[in-house]
Amino acid sequence: MAPTNFVAALLSDDLHAVRACPKADLHTHGLANADRDYVREKTGRDIAPIEEPLASMDDMHAWAKANIGDFFDGQQGRMLGLEASFVRAYRIRLNVCPTSNLLLGRVARLQDHPIRKLFDAGVKVTVNTDDAIVFGVGVSEEFLRLHQVGVFTATELDVIRQWGLRDD
Repeated sequence: MAPTNFVAALLSDDLHAVRACPKADLHTHGLANADRDYVREKTGRDIAPIEEPLASMDDMHAWAKANIGDFFDGQQGRMLGLEASFVRAYRIRLNVCPTSNLLLGRVARLQDHPIRKLFDAGVKVTVNTDDAIVFGVGVSEEFLRLHQVGVFTATELDVIRQWGLRDD
């Protein structure tokens, strides 16, 4: 099997060529994508969804503070959120933003990011960005960084890229 242009670009650390390859940038906030039923079953706490349109992001932050608060903070809370995301991930793709997770202190190093464990467990993950203007990276940089630090091979990243382009 001949390497794709995407694999060749990753192997040569060529960001311009990585950017030239089609890929999806699907955005989901990790722990906020947790399975509601799983959280309720494990904790007895029901986090009800927003049911009416909010007027502003301030309203969104107020809702999050009132309904989620610090529930997923700390190691135990983050682990619960990750487990609940695993449960949901078997039904959908899990869209992951590694650099924002690193810069927000969710992982100490990209090499420690759980995206590798998710992939190895058979979860369809996609590589995405989270607020590029804030974190300074686009999806191409995310792919290249994961390859550069050895989290994935270029071929594995090509599989992940193709998952993001499919709608199945």
